[in-house]
Amino acid sequence: MPEVKYSVYTLIDPRNGAIRYVGITKDIEQRYYTHCIPTDSTSSAFRWIQELKDQKLKPLLAIIEEIDSWDAAYERETYWMNFLLAEEEPLVNYVAPIRRRKEGTP
Repeated sequence: MPEVKYSVYTLIDPRNGAIRYVGITKDIEQRYYTHCIPTDSTSSAFRWIQELKDQKLKPLLAIIEEIDSWDAAYERETYWMNFLLAEEEPLVNYVAPIRRRKEGTP
């Protein structure tokens, strides 16, 4: 079995269970930490995380899939974003209709 290199994950609003973010990372612990201390005050994700922080809450993390290549993880992240949007989840990080490729940037 190949070594897992990338996690496709979601961040969930603890107040209502809504899935708000889908992402990919090589280091799930470090990525979660950086989500909890956001710095881009212009992003929708920042505003959502800040709302949670103001209520002394943090997003819940759920790993959806573990993938062994960047390309496959990117495809699965895109799949999950589209699937969750079709389910009317209020994602804060979706860029439609075309996602810009961030190859090599987990």
